[in-house]
Amino acid sequence: MNKRRALAISGLVAPLLLAALVGCGGAGATANSPTATASATATTAATATAAFQAGGPAVLPALPTATVSLGQCQYQGADTFVFTPTHGLDVSQNIAFGNLAFPSVQISNQQTSPMSVPPLSPADSFTPRTQLAVNPNLYEGDGGYVLLICNTSSQAHVVSGEQVSIERIKLFIGELSAWIPCGPPGGCGGGNAQDEYMHADFAPNAPVGASVTATLTNSFPSGPGPLPVTLQPGQSLTIDVGVTPPTASGYYTFGFALTVDGASTGVVAYSPETLLAPVTHPWGQCASAQQTQIAETPTPTVGRNFFICSEP
Repeated sequence: MNKRRALAISGLVAPLLLAALVGCGGAGATANSPTATASATATTAATATAAFQAGGPAVLPALPTATVSLGQCQYQGADTFVFTPTHGLDVSQNIAFGNLAFPSVQISNQQTSPMSVPPLSPADSFTPRTQLAVNPNLYEGDGGYVLLICNTSSQAHVVSGEQVSIERIKLFIGELSAWIPCGPPGGCGGGNAQDEYMHADFAPNAPVGASVTATLTNSFPSGPGPLPVTLQPGQSLTIDVGVTPPTASGYYTFGFALTVDGASTGVVAYSPETLLAPVTHPWGQCASAQQTQIAETPTPTVGRNFFICSEP
Protein backbone atom coordinates (compact mmCIF):
# COMPACT_ATOMS: atom_id res chain seq x y z
CA MET A 1 0.00 0.00 0.00
CA ASN A 2 1.44 3.35 -1.02
CA LYS A 3 1.68 5.56 2.08
CA ARG A 4 2.25 9.30 2.22
CA ARG A 5 1.96 10.55 5.75
CA ALA A 6 1.67 14.03 7.18
CA LEU A 7 0.42 13.84 10.76
CA ALA A 8 1.69 16.92 12.62
CA ILE A 9 0.18 20.01 14.15
CA SER A 10 1.66 23.45 13.88
CA GLY A 11 1.96 26.39 16.20
CA LEU A 12 3.80 27.36 19.37
CA VAL A 13 1.11 27.37 22.02
CA ALA A 14 1.38 29.78 24.90
CA PRO A 15 0.14 28.67 28.34
CA LEU A 16 -3.56 29.17 29.01
CA LEU A 17 -4.34 30.92 32.29
CA LEU A 18 -7.50 29.59 33.93
CA ALA A 19 -9.07 30.97 37.09
CA ALA A 20 -9.42 28.41 39.88
CA LEU A 21 -12.79 28.05 41.56
CA VAL A 22 -12.41 27.54 45.30
CA GLY A 23 -15.18 26.71 47.79
CA CYS A 24 -15.30 26.85 51.56
CA GLY A 25 -16.97 24.68 54.17
CA GLY A 26 -19.61 25.90 56.57
CA ALA A 27 -18.58 27.76 59.70
CA GLY A 28 -17.58 25.48 62.55
CA ALA A 29 -17.47 22.31 60.41
CA THR A 30 -14.64 19.90 61.21
CA ALA A 31 -12.69 18.12 58.47
CA ASN A 32 -14.37 14.77 59.13
CA SER A 33 -17.87 15.98 59.95
CA PRO A 34 -20.90 15.24 57.70
CA THR A 35 -21.25 18.98 57.16
CA ALA A 36 -17.67 19.29 55.95
CA THR A 37 -18.06 16.24 53.70
CA ALA A 38 -21.27 17.58 52.20
CA SER A 39 -19.68 20.98 51.71
CA ALA A 40 -16.64 19.46 49.96
CA THR A 41 -18.92 17.39 47.73
CA ALA A 42 -20.98 20.45 46.87
CA THR A 43 -17.83 22.46 46.14
CA THR A 44 -16.53 19.74 43.81
CA ALA A 45 -19.87 19.58 42.01
CA ALA A 46 -20.07 23.37 41.71
CA THR A 47 -16.52 23.55 40.35
CA ALA A 48 -17.23 20.86 37.77
CA THR A 49 -20.48 22.56 36.75
CA ALA A 50 -18.75 25.94 36.36
CA ALA A 51 -15.85 24.46 34.40
CA PHE A 52 -18.08 22.44 32.06
CA GLN A 53 -21.03 24.77 31.69
CA ALA A 54 -22.12 23.24 28.40
CA GLY A 55 -21.88 19.64 29.57
CA GLY A 56 -19.65 16.61 29.45
CA PRO A 57 -17.42 14.85 31.98
CA ALA A 58 -14.46 16.62 33.54
CA VAL A 59 -12.40 13.51 32.77
CA LEU A 60 -13.15 11.47 29.67
CA PRO A 61 -13.52 7.69 30.08
CA ALA A 62 -10.21 5.92 29.63
CA LEU A 63 -9.78 3.83 26.49
CA PRO A 64 -8.02 0.45 26.39
CA THR A 65 -4.52 0.55 24.97
CA ALA A 66 -2.41 -1.75 22.83
CA THR A 67 1.31 -1.87 22.11
CA VAL A 68 1.81 -1.52 18.38
CA SER A 69 5.03 -1.20 16.41
CA LEU A 70 4.85 1.61 13.86
CA GLY A 71 6.46 -0.83 11.44
CA GLN A 72 3.28 -2.89 11.64
CA CYS A 73 1.36 0.20 10.58
CA GLN A 74 3.53 1.08 7.57
CA TYR A 75 3.79 4.57 9.03
CA GLN A 76 6.53 6.97 8.01
CA GLY A 77 7.11 9.46 10.80
CA ALA A 78 8.51 10.13 14.24
CA ASP A 79 5.27 10.52 16.19
CA THR A 80 4.62 8.38 19.24
CA PHE A 81 1.14 6.89 19.06
CA VAL A 82 -1.09 5.25 21.63
CA PHE A 83 -3.48 2.72 20.09
CA THR A 84 -6.90 1.38 21.00
CA PRO A 85 -7.52 -2.28 20.09
CA THR A 86 -10.96 -2.84 18.54
CA HIS A 87 -12.54 -5.46 16.28
CA GLY A 88 -9.18 -6.90 15.26
CA LEU A 89 -7.71 -3.46 14.47
CA ASP A 90 -5.61 -0.91 16.35
CA VAL A 91 -6.65 2.75 16.06
CA SER A 92 -4.55 5.71 17.15
CA GLN A 93 -6.01 7.30 20.29
CA ASN A 94 -4.01 10.51 19.97
CA ILE A 95 -5.56 12.20 16.97
CA ALA A 96 -3.32 14.29 14.73
CA PHE A 97 -4.32 17.36 12.75
CA GLY A 98 -3.93 17.50 9.00
CA ASN A 99 -0.62 19.13 8.15
CA LEU A 100 -2.29 22.35 6.97
CA ALA A 101 -4.54 22.81 10.02
CA PHE A 102 -2.19 25.54 11.33
CA PRO A 103 -3.78 26.18 14.76
CA SER A 104 -3.44 29.64 16.28
CA VAL A 105 -1.67 30.44 19.53
CA GLN A 106 -3.68 31.84 22.43
CA ILE A 107 -2.06 34.93 23.95
CA SER A 108 -2.80 35.94 27.53
CA ASN A 109 -4.87 39.12 27.71
CA GLN A 110 -2.37 40.33 30.34
CA GLN A 111 0.53 40.03 27.86
CA THR A 112 2.12 43.33 26.90
CA SER A 113 3.02 44.19 23.33
CA PRO A 114 5.55 43.61 21.80
CA MET A 115 6.04 39.97 22.81
CA SER A 116 9.12 37.86 22.20
CA VAL A 117 8.42 34.43 20.67
CA PRO A 118 10.59 31.66 19.21
CA PRO A 119 10.89 31.78 15.42
CA LEU A 120 9.33 29.23 13.09
CA SER A 121 11.52 26.93 11.06
CA PRO A 122 11.10 23.45 9.58
CA ALA A 123 12.61 22.05 12.78
CA ASP A 124 10.34 23.81 15.27
CA SER A 125 7.11 24.60 13.41
CA PHE A 126 5.32 21.55 14.78
CA THR A 127 4.52 20.85 18.42
CA PRO A 128 3.11 17.88 20.34
CA ARG A 129 -0.61 17.34 19.88
CA THR A 130 -1.15 17.51 23.63
CA GLN A 131 -1.13 21.31 23.59
CA LEU A 132 -4.24 23.46 23.17
CA ALA A 133 -5.20 24.06 19.54
CA VAL A 134 -6.94 27.36 18.77
CA ASN A 135 -9.14 27.69 15.67
CA PRO A 136 -7.36 25.11 13.50
CA ASN A 137 -8.48 24.58 9.94
CA LEU A 138 -11.01 21.77 10.35
CA TYR A 139 -11.63 21.15 6.66
CA GLU A 140 -10.56 17.70 5.50
CA GLY A 141 -7.81 17.63 2.90
CA ASP A 142 -6.07 20.57 4.53
CA GLY A 143 -6.70 20.31 8.26
CA GLY A 144 -9.24 18.17 10.07
CA TYR A 145 -8.55 15.26 12.42
CA VAL A 146 -6.56 12.25 11.22
CA LEU A 147 -6.90 8.66 12.46
CA LEU A 148 -4.30 5.97 11.82
CA ILE A 149 -5.85 2.47 11.59
CA CYS A 150 -3.71 -0.68 11.56
CA ASN A 151 -4.60 -4.32 11.00
CA THR A 152 -2.21 -6.18 13.28
CA SER A 153 -4.37 -9.30 13.36
CA SER A 154 -4.14 -12.43 11.21
CA GLN A 155 -7.46 -11.82 9.43
CA ALA A 156 -8.81 -9.26 6.97
CA HIS A 157 -11.23 -6.60 8.30
CA VAL A 158 -13.50 -4.19 6.44
CA VAL A 159 -13.63 -0.50 7.43
CA SER A 160 -16.78 1.03 6.00
CA GLY A 161 -17.56 4.19 7.98
CA GLU A 162 -16.76 6.68 10.72
CA GLN A 163 -18.89 8.42 13.32
CA VAL A 164 -17.99 11.63 15.17
CA SER A 165 -19.54 12.65 18.49
CA ILE A 166 -19.27 15.66 20.81
CA GLU A 167 -17.82 14.30 24.04
CA ARG A 168 -17.64 17.55 25.99
CA ILE A 169 -17.87 21.32 25.63
CA LYS A 170 -16.51 23.97 27.97
CA LEU A 171 -17.95 27.35 27.11
CA PHE A 172 -15.40 30.06 26.34
CA ILE A 173 -16.29 33.34 28.03
CA GLY A 174 -14.22 36.45 27.47
CA GLU A 175 -12.14 38.00 24.75
CA LEU A 176 -9.73 35.82 22.79
CA SER A 177 -6.26 37.10 21.91
CA ALA A 178 -4.47 34.92 19.36
CA TRP A 179 -1.61 34.79 16.88
CA ILE A 180 -1.53 32.68 13.71
CA PRO A 181 2.11 31.57 13.33
CA CYS A 182 1.40 30.03 9.93
CA GLY A 183 -0.89 32.76 8.68
CA PRO A 184 -0.69 34.82 5.47
CA PRO A 185 1.05 35.34 3.23
CA GLY A 186 3.04 32.11 2.98
CA GLY A 187 1.93 29.81 5.79
CA CYS A 188 4.33 27.09 6.94
CA GLY A 189 4.12 24.92 3.84
CA GLY A 190 3.74 21.16 3.87
CA GLY A 191 1.01 18.87 2.56
CA ASN A 192 -1.71 16.59 3.83
CA ALA A 193 -2.01 13.31 1.92
CA GLN A 194 -4.26 10.77 3.66
CA ASP A 195 -6.06 7.71 2.29
CA GLU A 196 -9.64 8.85 2.90
CA TYR A 197 -11.28 12.25 3.40
CA MET A 198 -14.59 12.55 5.25
CA HIS A 199 -16.73 15.30 6.79
CA ALA A 200 -18.93 15.45 9.89
CA ASP A 201 -21.54 18.23 9.88
CA PHE A 202 -22.99 19.17 13.29
CA ALA A 203 -26.07 21.34 13.77
CA PRO A 204 -25.33 24.89 14.99
CA ASN A 205 -26.85 24.09 18.40
CA ALA A 206 -25.65 20.47 18.70
CA PRO A 207 -25.20 19.49 22.38
CA VAL A 208 -22.79 17.16 24.15
CA GLY A 209 -23.66 13.61 23.13
CA ALA A 210 -24.64 14.54 19.57
CA SER A 211 -23.26 12.06 17.03
CA VAL A 212 -23.16 12.20 13.24
CA THR A 213 -22.02 9.78 10.56
CA ALA A 214 -19.19 11.28 8.52
CA THR A 215 -19.69 11.50 4.77
CA LEU A 216 -16.96 10.38 2.39
CA THR A 217 -15.80 13.36 0.32
CA ASN A 218 -12.67 12.06 -1.45
CA SER A 219 -9.91 9.46 -1.41
CA PHE A 220 -6.22 9.67 -2.24
CA PRO A 221 -5.66 8.62 -5.88
CA SER A 222 -2.90 6.10 -5.19
CA GLY A 223 -4.47 4.84 -1.96
CA PRO A 224 -6.74 1.83 -1.36
CA GLY A 225 -9.79 3.52 -2.91
CA PRO A 226 -12.95 4.88 -1.31
CA LEU A 227 -14.62 3.18 1.67
CA PRO A 228 -15.42 0.41 2.29
CA VAL A 229 -11.78 -0.71 2.43
CA THR A 230 -10.64 -4.24 3.23
CA LEU A 231 -7.49 -4.14 5.34
CA GLN A 232 -5.39 -7.26 5.00
CA PRO A 233 -3.09 -8.31 7.87
CA GLY A 234 -0.21 -5.84 8.13
CA GLN A 235 -1.99 -3.09 6.16
CA SER A 236 -2.93 0.36 7.48
CA LEU A 237 -5.24 3.21 6.58
CA THR A 238 -5.51 6.92 7.43
CA ILE A 239 -8.78 8.84 7.49
CA ASP A 240 -8.86 12.63 7.60
CA VAL A 241 -12.26 13.80 8.86
CA GLY A 242 -13.26 17.46 8.71
CA VAL A 243 -15.79 18.89 11.15
CA THR A 244 -18.41 21.62 10.96
CA PRO A 245 -18.73 22.36 14.71
CA PRO A 246 -21.60 23.99 16.62
CA THR A 247 -21.57 27.78 16.66
CA ALA A 248 -21.13 28.33 20.42
CA SER A 249 -17.65 29.50 21.40
CA GLY A 250 -15.94 26.89 23.54
CA TYR A 251 -13.36 24.18 24.14
CA TYR A 252 -14.53 21.14 22.17
CA THR A 253 -13.50 17.51 22.48
CA PHE A 254 -14.76 15.13 19.79
CA GLY A 255 -14.94 11.35 19.89
CA PHE A 256 -14.37 9.05 16.92
CA ALA A 257 -15.88 5.64 16.22
CA LEU A 258 -15.54 3.34 13.22
CA THR A 259 -17.74 0.83 11.46
CA VAL A 260 -15.69 -2.37 11.18
CA ASP A 261 -17.04 -5.61 9.71
CA GLY A 262 -20.53 -4.07 9.79
CA ALA A 263 -20.51 -3.12 13.50
CA SER A 264 -19.70 0.07 15.38
CA THR A 265 -16.57 0.07 17.50
CA GLY A 266 -17.86 2.72 19.87
CA VAL A 267 -15.55 5.64 20.64
CA VAL A 268 -11.95 4.58 20.05
CA ALA A 269 -10.21 7.98 19.99
CA TYR A 270 -10.59 11.55 21.23
CA SER A 271 -9.60 14.76 19.52
CA PRO A 272 -7.22 17.18 21.21
CA GLU A 273 -9.16 19.80 23.14
CA THR A 274 -9.83 22.48 20.52
CA LEU A 275 -10.73 26.10 21.28
CA LEU A 276 -13.14 27.48 18.68
CA ALA A 277 -14.00 31.16 19.19
CA PRO A 278 -13.81 34.51 17.35
CA VAL A 279 -10.50 36.33 17.82
CA THR A 280 -11.10 39.69 19.47
CA HIS A 281 -7.47 40.78 19.69
CA PRO A 282 -5.29 39.50 16.83
CA TRP A 283 -1.50 39.48 17.13
CA GLY A 284 0.91 39.60 14.23
CA GLN A 285 3.92 41.29 12.70
CA CYS A 286 4.96 44.44 14.51
CA ALA A 287 4.50 47.75 12.71
CA SER A 288 7.48 49.99 11.99
CA ALA A 289 6.34 52.43 14.67
CA GLN A 290 6.98 49.76 17.29
CA GLN A 291 10.58 49.07 16.26
CA THR A 292 11.97 51.56 18.77
CA GLN A 293 10.19 49.83 21.61
CA ILE A 294 11.47 46.47 20.35
CA ALA A 295 15.02 47.82 20.18
CA GLU A 296 14.77 48.80 23.85
CA THR A 297 13.53 45.35 24.88
CA PRO A 298 16.19 43.20 26.61
CA THR A 299 17.59 40.53 24.31
CA PRO A 300 16.09 37.11 25.10
CA THR A 301 18.58 34.69 26.60
CA VAL A 302 16.96 31.44 25.41
CA GLY A 303 16.95 30.45 21.74
CA ARG A 304 16.52 32.58 18.65
CA ASN A 305 13.58 34.92 19.10
CA PHE A 306 11.58 37.52 17.25
CA PHE A 307 8.68 39.78 18.20
CA ILE A 308 4.96 39.90 17.56
CA CYS A 309 2.62 42.75 18.46
CA SER A 310 -1.04 43.25 19.27
CA GLU A 311 -2.73 44.61 16.16
CA PRO A 312 -4.75 47.83 16.53
